[in-house]
Amino acid sequence: KHVIQDTTFHEFSLNGYPHKISHGDWFAGKGLGVCQIQYQEHIINVFVSHLHAEYSRSHDVYLGHRVMQALEAAQWIKLTCAGADLTIYGGDFNTEPTDVPYTLLRHVGCLNDAWIAANGDGKGGETNATPYNTYTTAQEKLESPMGKRIDYILYTAGPNMRVSSSE
Repeated sequence: KHVIQDTTFHEFSLNGYPHKISHGDWFAGKGLGVCQIQYQEHIINVFVSHLHAEYSRSHDVYLGHRVMQALEAAQWIKLTCAGADLTIYGGDFNTEPTDVPYTLLRHVGCLNDAWIAANGDGKGGETNATPYNTYTTAQEKLESPMGKRIDYILYTAGPNMRVSSSE
């Protein structure tokens, strides 16, 4: 067991629309969970979140929400990671590696992508709409035959820490 030193939750400022009842994101009150853990002599900041769902890639009325959520998360991480030996941010970001929210998290938050660090080119790692998922629709299979990578583990090491990723 390891000591949990502190926890908090930051609700994102944009969370969908209350009149979109079937989407549910507004009711969920999405945000950024934060936990600071002491592991031996190291301080580890662990962040988790689930960004707003996409629903329709071709008519994405929530892209601005995910951009704002990613920016808020990246700023929180950037401002709090200085005192940590290791910062880990994981979750369902509902964004692909070529999308703006992912870029914001990587660059504003100064975060490394564990999948890319472990696998090099970033190919693979699909976690959504994969062909072996029985809930994947025929349309999703046509649009993304291998599925989509929307779930991530990002990290950054403190100044006196060396970190590596492996499968």
